[in-house]
Amino acid sequence: MNSSKWQFKSNFRFNSFLVAWAGSIFLLSACSSEHQSTELKSSSKPSVFQVQSGSPIYATRPVKSMGANMDIQFITDGSISLSGATNVYWENLLNGKTFCRQQSTQNVLETVINCGSTGELRITLVVLLKSGQTKTYSATVTLLSEPEAPDEPTDIPADANGEVLFNQSCAGCHRASDKARKTSAQIRAAINSNTGNMGFLSGLNTSEIEAIAKYLAP
Repeated sequence: MNSSKWQFKSNFRFNSFLVAWAGSIFLLSACSSEHQSTELKSSSKPSVFQVQSGSPIYATRPVKSMGANMDIQFITDGSISLSGATNVYWENLLNGKTFCRQQSTQNVLETVINCGSTGELRITLVVLLKSGQTKTYSATVTLLSEPEAPDEPTDIPADANGEVLFNQSCAGCHRASDKARKTSAQIRAAINSNTGNMGFLSGLNTSEIEAIAKYLAP
C-alpha cells in the first residue's frame, strides 16, 4: 500500500514536470514566432541611413537627398562608447579644404552640419581616451547640386504609448534611466546595426520609436 502511494506520487510529480516543461517550450516558441512575424510584417522605412558602408556614422536623411545649404544631422549607431573618454568632438572638411558650419561639436555623439556648396564632405568623430590614445570614425558623402526630396516624417499617433512600448520591447535588457536622452535616430541606428542584438526590433516603425524616445526624454 505504501509502495503504491509512493509510485503514485512519483508519477504525479513526473507528469507535472512534463507539463511545466512543455509549457515553457511553448512560451519560448511563441516569443520567437512573435519576433519573426513582427520583422516580416514591417514595411516601414528606417528614419536613419548609413552614410558609408562599414562606418558607424549615420544621417537622418538619405545620402541622395543631401545638398548644399541644408542642416544635415549626423549620429553614431550606438556602438561608440564615451566610457574612458576625456574628450569627444566632430570635424568636417568639404572638398579637402573648406570647413562647413557645424553645431554640437563637443562631447556628444551627434552633430548638425551645413555646407554652403556642393562637393565631397568628410565627417570625422574623434574620441580622446584617458590612456592618451585617439580613436577616429569617419565617413564621406557627396553633397549634390540636385538632391532628391526625402520622405516626409510620420507623425506620432495619439495611441503610441512610449512607456508601454519600452516595457514590451526594451525593458528586458535596459532600464529607462540607463537610456535617458537617447534620440529616436540613435535608437533606430542601434536597431539597424544590431547593436546589442537589437536587430529583432526592426519591426518597430518610426512612430513607435519616436514614442519610446519621447518617453525616455527628461
